[in-house]
Amino acid sequence: MRIENEKFERFINLLLEWNSIHNLTGAKTKEDIRENIEDSIYPFKYIDMPDRVLDIGSGAGFPALILLLHIQILTLLFVT
Repeated sequence: MRIENEKFERFINLLLEWNSIHNLTGAKTKEDIRENIEDSIYPFKYIDMPDRVLDIGSGAGFPALILLLHIQILTLLFVT
């Protein structure tokens, strides 16, 4: 699966910018972040999308922010 989306590209650029300041994720390149994005979405090829998601330890926003950008209808609760 190849992610091509303006919102994801903005997320990638912002994450790279802020990751250099705060070390939010071990992903240091655009390709590394794209792989994390794809990994966040991949399970939903096989399971139904839930109405609500609890992301414990959301850190850099994987997977909850990615799911929000991808389907835009979730109720999300982030716990860090």
